[in-house]
Amino acid sequence: CHCFGCKAGGNVFYFLMEMEGWSFLETVHYLGEKAGFDLSAYDKKHAATTTKENETREIIAIHELMAKLYHHCLTKMSQGQKALQYLKKRGMTDEVIEKFQLGYAPNSWDFATTFLERRGYSLEQAEKGGVISKRQFDGKYFDRFRDRIMFPIHNLKGDAIGFGGRIVQHGEPKYLNSPESAIFHKSKILYGFHLARANIRKKRQAVLFEGYVDVISAWQAGVDFSVAGLGTSFTEEQAKLLRRNAESVVICYDADHAGINAALQA
Repeated sequence: CHCFGCKAGGNVFYFLMEMEGWSFLETVHYLGEKAGFDLSAYDKKHAATTTKENETREIIAIHELMAKLYHHCLTKMSQGQKALQYLKKRGMTDEVIEKFQLGYAPNSWDFATTFLERRGYSLEQAEKGGVISKRQFDGKYFDRFRDRIMFPIHNLKGDAIGFGGRIVQHGEPKYLNSPESAIFHKSKILYGFHLARANIRKKRQAVLFEGYVDVISAWQAGVDFSVAGLGTSFTEEQAKLLRRNAESVVICYDADHAGINAALQA
């Protein structure tokens, strides 16, 4: 294949790796699924691999379902009105709330737990994914996120794989993120990247912020090639992700001492 516009050449694998920023193996698996090939059959550990893949799919499905439920709670239910009012006061429109699928986790110990159990999902898998937690002294499950504005975090394909939760009322911690899991590695993910990737590639530039709200505010102002880290220092994996898609990066951290040091490190 050859593009007479940009002069780039290559096959479908190279095209997807360039357009989507995927690795070769990610591209092979994606095309295999599209073509209906079961690539796991070529794995010597077929049974173990299949089990692990099924568990991963269920954890992703749980996150996708909870992202929709939290969004419904924020926009359609009375429990989410205070959270919705807070976001509106911060200047967020219905459009960006919908685009980033913002949500609200009610102030309940069993809202998510009961919902997932009734839907037939494994609470063990939900706990492994960090959506719920388990008490040590009696082994009972309970909601990890309570009375928090929910910011779904997505992988490169756009699947929800984690959450960042901001407390609505007073309490600590102010932000509570999903723990590391089989599908969520915060050192390798950038918030908003699944939405911004096409714009980043088009402009050959990205703007790097510190937090979720910064990215959403930037998008609302027309800076739709913005992303953010996930509460940790900017990592080599995140840098490589941006480098595959952008020629330059504008670092837009807080102007305080900590922000300046973080910007220099990034």
